[in-house]
Amino acid sequence: MNTTPLIIKKYFYPYYLSKSINHTAELNNYSDTLCELYASTKIIPLQYRSIEALQYIYNLMSTSEYVIKEAIEMYDRQKQRTLDEARLYEQQRANRLADQQNALIDEQNDLIDIQNDISNKARRDANIASAASFIQRHNTNKNLKNIKKKK
Repeated sequence: MNTTPLIIKKYFYPYYLSKSINHTAELNNYSDTLCELYASTKIIPLQYRSIEALQYIYNLMSTSEYVIKEAIEMYDRQKQRTLDEARLYEQQRANRLADQQNALIDEQNDLIDIQNDISNKARRDANIASAASFIQRHNTNKNLKNIKKKK
């Protein structure tokens, strides 16, 4: 019988749980401190306080001589570029789907044309058969009349 999971649960889980609680408290403390700094300095507007935005702004400012206002404008432009690229990709995807749908409709129309041609031919053949039958009945009746007259 494998007792490793039981040992892990019994001895190590409480240790890691206590560490996790300590880290959660520490994280909450840092979060509160960060909120206080944001409120007191007002250096970063609220909508730019995400990790992605802050990382972009930090990288831009630490590798160039941009000030925070310019860095935020650059972030906005980069974000807009990303949105435009996503919009363009979706439009191209929609166009490809529309092209595929049009190709399927064209194929369907071709099949309908073939079906109509077959129906027209069948109708024409039925009309010819009907006319031939009519002529045969007429000739049969005519021959029967002639036979009756000869008797």
